[in-house]
Amino acid sequence: MRQNLKKFLGIRVSATAKFEKYGQVYNDSSKRYSKDKRCYRILLKNIIVKHKGKNYYVGHQWFKVTNSFKNLGLLKLGDKLKLYGEVQKYTKNSGNEEDYEIHCLRVERM
Repeated sequence: MRQNLKKFLGIRVSATAKFEKYGQVYNDSSKRYSKDKRCYRILLKNIIVKHKGKNYYVGHQWFKVTNSFKNLGLLKLGDKLKLYGEVQKYTKNSGNEEDYEIHCLRVERM
């Protein structure tokens, strides 16, 4: 489903999403978390990118808990959020597969 994002590669987009849950990932490759390798994440579902009057369904995505998310306070299941970000390409499965994600620059409650 994130293949819908391919056409927006490098473009800033806005999207709406629903908060699902908090999570924790152990990330060995990140140097920022060398003392404590836990990386906290937020799962957002039902992400819909709006661009030039059309809606594109993305599905779900895990986001790092940045200051933008921290400033929202504690989120509850089903909270609606508005995201502003840029679409980027990344590799997964040890670099064998390419996928696309929204790099979140700003987030606010709806």
